[in-house]
Amino acid sequence: MAWIHRSRRSFSKRGMATEILKNLNHWGFSGKLFAVNPRYEQIGALPCFPSLTAIPHPVDLALVGIPGVGIPAVLGDCEAAGVGAIQIISNGFADQGTEGAARQARLVEWSRRTSIPVAGPNCLGLLNAANGLIAMAATYHTMKAGGISAVLQSGMVVCSLVPPPLARGIGIGRVVTVGNEACLDAGGL
Repeated sequence: MAWIHRSRRSFSKRGMATEILKNLNHWGFSGKLFAVNPRYEQIGALPCFPSLTAIPHPVDLALVGIPGVGIPAVLGDCEAAGVGAIQIISNGFADQGTEGAARQARLVEWSRRTSIPVAGPNCLGLLNAANGLIAMAATYHTMKAGGISAVLQSGMVVCSLVPPPLARGIGIGRVVTVGNEACLDAGGL
C-alpha cells in the first residue's frame, strides 16, 4: 500500500495522516507500506519514494491525502504504476463548489477509462481487521477480526457503528467509507 501525502510536517501534527499511520503501525498492518513524497527519502520509519512509479513493488492500494487540486497528477502516476485501487480521503471535489464538482467529474471519467476503482473522495478511509489495515483517522481502543462488514457514505457513522461491537468483543471484518461517492457508492458495492 502506498500512502501519498504532501509534507513530513503533517505527520508530526495531529491530523488524518498521522492518525492513519498510527493505526497502521499500532494494529500491525501485515502488508508492505510506502510513503510517496518527492521531498523526502523517509518519513518516520517508512521508506519514501518520489512517485508511485518509483516504488519497486506492485501497489495494490494507493491511499491519497493531498489537496484536491493535486489529485490529477497522482491519478496519472496511479495509472502508470498499475495501482489496483485508490482511496481518496482528500476533500476539494463536489463538496466544494463548481470547480470541485468539475474536478470530481474528471475523476469519474478517469476511473471509468482506466477501470481503477476509486473510493471517496472526502471520506474517512477503510479498514480490514484481519490484516491490520486500519487506514482510518479514528481511534480504536480494541480491534478484533470478525464477520461484521459495512460500506458507509459517512465517515462519522463509522465512529458510531464500529466501536460498540468491538467493545463487546464482537469482531469487525471490513469497513469502507465512500464519502462523495464519486466512482463507487454504498449501494453499488
